[in-house]
Amino acid sequence: MRSDTARGDQQEPHHICAECLPSRAECEEPKLSRPSPEGMAVDVFATVRNLEYPIEVLTDPADEMNRYAFLLVE
Repeated sequence: MRSDTARGDQQEPHHICAECLPSRAECEEPKLSRPSPEGMAVDVFATVRNLEYPIEVLTDPADEMNRYAFLLVE
């Protein structure tokens, strides 16, 4: 199957704008904005655990984070 569209998503702001506005209606770059994985009905914790990677809710800012990204292919 051929795909003309692929996009990588991660759990962080996209850093395209200096400040992310609170709603999509106010977004200065709506064509570049993207929803969070949760906004696309992806349960990040369940997905990561199903793949047997470590993921936990952190309670201390000094705790080490595990970071994951998703590659979505249309």
